[in-house]
Amino acid sequence: MLFLAKYSLRITFPLLLIMLALLFSLFQLLVYLPQVEEDVRESNQNSYHGILSLVQGSINSNLIAGRWGELSSQLSDLSGVEGVLWAAVVDTNRTVLASTRYQWQQHYLWGMGLDLSETRYLLAEKQKRGIIDTVHSTKWVAYYPLDSFADGQLRSQQTAMLVVGLDISNKLKSAHKNVLIQSMELFSILFALAFFAGLLYRKVVVSRINNIQQMAIAFASGNVSARAEVVGRDEVAHLAQNFNAMANAIQSDRRQLLEAEMRTRSILVNAPDAILTADEKGYLITANPAAVALFMLPDDNLHQITLFSLLSVSEQSVVSSVDVSTRIARLEQLSETVGVRLDRTTFPMEITITEYDTGSLLQYVVIIRDISERKIAQEELNYLTLNDPLTGLPNRSLLLQRLYSAIERCRRTDENIALLFLDLDNFKNINDSLGHDSGDELLVAVSQRLLNQCEGFGVLARLGGDEFGFLLEQGEAVFAPNHFAAQILSLFERPFLVKGYDLFVTPSIGVVHYAGEKIAAQQLLKEADIALYRAKELGRNQYCLYDHALAGMVNNRLEIENQLRYALSRNEFLLHFQPKVDAKTRKIIGAEALIRWNSPERGMVSPVEFVPVLEETGMILEVTQWVITEACRVLKAWHQQGLMVQLAVNLSAMDFRQQDLVDQINTQVSNFGIEPRWLELEVTEGVLLDDLQRTSEMLSAFKREGYKISLDDFGTGYSSLSYLKRFPLDCLKIDRSFVRDIPSDQNDVALVNAILAMASSLGLVVVAEGVEELAQVEFLSEKGCDYFQGYFFSKPLSESDFEVLLRADA
Repeated sequence: MLFLAKYSLRITFPLLLIMLALLFSLFQLLVYLPQVEEDVRESNQNSYHGILSLVQGSINSNLIAGRWGELSSQLSDLSGVEGVLWAAVVDTNRTVLASTRYQWQQHYLWGMGLDLSETRYLLAEKQKRGIIDTVHSTKWVAYYPLDSFADGQLRSQQTAMLVVGLDISNKLKSAHKNVLIQSMELFSILFALAFFAGLLYRKVVVSRINNIQQMAIAFASGNVSARAEVVGRDEVAHLAQNFNAMANAIQSDRRQLLEAEMRTRSILVNAPDAILTADEKGYLITANPAAVALFMLPDDNLHQITLFSLLSVSEQSVVSSVDVSTRIARLEQLSETVGVRLDRTTFPMEITITEYDTGSLLQYVVIIRDISERKIAQEELNYLTLNDPLTGLPNRSLLLQRLYSAIERCRRTDENIALLFLDLDNFKNINDSLGHDSGDELLVAVSQRLLNQCEGFGVLARLGGDEFGFLLEQGEAVFAPNHFAAQILSLFERPFLVKGYDLFVTPSIGVVHYAGEKIAAQQLLKEADIALYRAKELGRNQYCLYDHALAGMVNNRLEIENQLRYALSRNEFLLHFQPKVDAKTRKIIGAEALIRWNSPERGMVSPVEFVPVLEETGMILEVTQWVITEACRVLKAWHQQGLMVQLAVNLSAMDFRQQDLVDQINTQVSNFGIEPRWLELEVTEGVLLDDLQRTSEMLSAFKREGYKISLDDFGTGYSSLSYLKRFPLDCLKIDRSFVRDIPSDQNDVALVNAILAMASSLGLVVVAEGVEELAQVEFLSEKGCDYFQGYFFSKPLSESDFEVLLRADA
């Protein structure tokens, strides 16, 4: 059937339908004809049986009666039936008793293929209706038994049969003719259907496919807007839809390609990098405007310039080779090289070469970037990497490099070096008060003064912020770094002129000496830092020389800091309570909440060790919140039990730097349903002096809410007594250092008398701390002290033990 594909569907489809109609008609003829023949045979057999059965009885009667004339007449009538060739009555001896053919009478029927035996007779008699045998496909012989009759000649009873020759060929021809006529009619109908189906196919399919074909030809010819206009839901419509989808995709791709080409052209035109193409011999083909401007290329005769001529003479020698591809490969490996313009000026450039093989033509795409600015920036970056941009001094990185080298040299030569860290004291105050510009100007002035002192001895570096480092490698300063540190301190005795102000600033210096020990540079830095930290602890404006004992102190402090960071989350803090006793009644009227740290590693740690660390690291803020919460909880529990006492908590200077401190404490007190008058807030003189205005406003706010305000450790600070009138205080607490030696120390006695008198005149109550002896109790009671607190009455107790004490006191 593949030959049909050579022709148009307008021809092949109708032709195919006609062929199918013909084949179907032939198939129907071949299948139906045998069935018709079988039906004709069966129908005629039944018909002949019916006719012969009817005449069988009358022939019997005439035979028995011996009416031979009538018998012959009956046989003649029988031969007139369509398909009856002859008829005869034959006895068992095959003698023809009567026949439609006179020449057979009284003769024997021999050699005609007839079975006239007695057996045949008995078989026909048994079936009661006779037997029809097929002699030929269209020739039959019928045997019908007849009754016995009296044979006058033999004087005996004889049996006979009616034998009839039949021919159905005419009827079969007629049936064949009818089948053929039906097949022709069927073919005619199928042909007509095929014809109309072909017309319909041409209309529905071929014409629509032609439309798709025409649109495809138009699309291929450049009409990208051509689309097939085919409606429907059949395969042709789907084909049209797929064609349209393909056309849309191609049009979109073409549009994108055009846009990409325009973008590429725009990129090439506007690209800041030089983009060149060269042929396989290295001659230039194209150059974008950036390349033309960078190399000063001519507008014409570009193809006479080689890629290698754009390199400086020194670089051309690197890539020199007879083979162009090898030269290109070497050039590509350079990555960075030196380019040369047509005016012979050179510049550093970055080069990338890509090989482009079209199959018939080998080209190279070359991208060149002028990296002159990058090189300059890199040099500046390299400078900034190793130098401080503000002062111009070496920075920490350069100092470390010099330190590593110096240590290696010392290990080889047994030389000595010294390392000093210097930090300006309270430099933050200058930034906060005068501004960072003034702070920067001060740092420059300090660095210049230090640089003059350090010249000839080693390296001075700014480590960051207000911290400087000295690496002493030469001269007598290496062997006497403490003397050099003292000279540095003397430099700060003179003020620094900054924006018209004479500013005095002091340094703290940490000193470490290295004499070839096997320690790393980082360890040396750590030791200098430890010495600096210790100098600050000792009061600033001094130097400290590192030793191993100092390292132990600092390491212990660092361990405490690290452990404290987890103490709150691990519930390692707890409160102890030391009672305050009325001097007259000796009854407990309140207590001070004192924080304790039960460390898993250290056991119970003294507040003297860990509270300063909390304040330095800022962890005191969270801890204060926890103390307030615990104090409120304990107060509520005691009040619910009828134990009505007042509880004092301590606040630090850092707590007062929180703008919402009053709201925080009010929230806790409100949450537990406690009246503010039962919570006493203790502050030190240092808190009052941190920010007078802010502290005064906060204390006034607490006072308005109903809290009691106490001034703790009174007499140990630097505040003027006039400040007591400025702040809304309720109570003064005499520091234990003044109570310890009374009444034997007359200086302490005089000071305590003055404090008691002053408090009385200001309307303040007084609490004496550290009361441990009866003589102290009697003296303070006599002088008018209001309350006592100390080991004479009770040491600080746990919550449960304090409750027992309260119940006993009640």
